[in-house]
Amino acid sequence: MDAYKFNSLEEYVKNESRHYYNLSYRGIKNSEIKQFCESKGIKVKSRDKRNDMLDKLFETDEYVMEFYEEFKEYICVSFFDYSERFGISKSQYNQLKKANFFEIDGYFEVKARYGWITVPALSAKQFFNMTQEEINLALNNNQESLF
Repeated sequence: MDAYKFNSLEEYVKNESRHYYNLSYRGIKNSEIKQFCESKGIKVKSRDKRNDMLDKLFETDEYVMEFYEEFKEYICVSFFDYSERFGISKSQYNQLKKANFFEIDGYFEVKARYGWITVPALSAKQFFNMTQEEINLALNNNQESLF
């Protein structure tokens, strides 16, 4: 995922779509990308590869956000991104999660040392609109409610 390395949601969507959707076990089917392109009036050929269709789609930034909204459960962030960008610990993340602070766009499975686990697909849109002050305020409000 590595969303913390990007400055904008648009940059992240363009990068993540190329990286993530090329994995055969998770992601958007070629037919779905083709259908999305055609719905926007973008001409694609049946033999176009996934990245060729994405190149055509992202020639301008016009459809990046619509693409994100359509497929946001695949273009998500995780605890690691919040930890890297905002410096929150796992316990702080869990506090915020219990307080329903994070918008969840779906769930996905990842392989861990002890088998497959299901983790929440956190909203990339919320992540890129988030500020350190909002995180701090939410953590302080959550701490006050514990006492």
